[in-house]
Amino acid sequence: MKEGNFYVGVDLGQKHDPSVIIVVRKDADYGLHVVHKRVSPLGTPYSEILGYLNLLNKSLNKVHRILIDQTGVGEVFVEDAQKSGLKNAEGVNLSLTRKQEIMTCLKQVMEKKRLHLPFDRDLINEMNIERYEVMKTGHYRFSHPSGTHDDSLWALALAVYTSRPEVPEYHPVVLTGYIIKPRISIANLGLEKQAWKRDPMYNQTTSCMHETPRDP
Repeated sequence: MKEGNFYVGVDLGQKHDPSVIIVVRKDADYGLHVVHKRVSPLGTPYSEILGYLNLLNKSLNKVHRILIDQTGVGEVFVEDAQKSGLKNAEGVNLSLTRKQEIMTCLKQVMEKKRLHLPFDRDLINEMNIERYEVMKTGHYRFSHPSGTHDDSLWALALAVYTSRPEVPEYHPVVLTGYIIKPRISIANLGLEKQAWKRDPMYNQTTSCMHETPRDP
């Protein structure tokens, strides 16, 4: 399980959100398998998260890229990561345009049935409750209901995004403005109702089928 081509997405938590690390393995057929997830409790020092990333980087062969949300305090974290020896670490500022680009990438991968997920109720719930509003400028504004989180979703999106072979030229598309709630039915995923494995790495995966977003 330690052999393969791995890509890591990191969503750094702040005062009210946990930090999440997700690892995907990219196969020869371009299939992406979510093979590891770590959610750090609120208040976890960034130094501990950095140490864990270094451990992952040494344990897996080979981690091509680690993409970190550097919006806010993350910029300093990325600099510390690179100084610690993580030369494959990169930062990204999640502006409206970049968020749209990253989520569009995730959506396309799911539509092509290239994304494979283990059963993780929390992650699936985050994918279900995430909303986006298409603004008059054509940009998407993402949000989630009060009292919920989307940290795992963004860590997944970052991991998928950084696994792409090259950076495509991005052209925003102007659409009509609606609030859209994507829905993913657990029943349609063909997933067994079992807890997320607590082993450091695991390989039980199944195809994730993406439904077309519908108006609520």
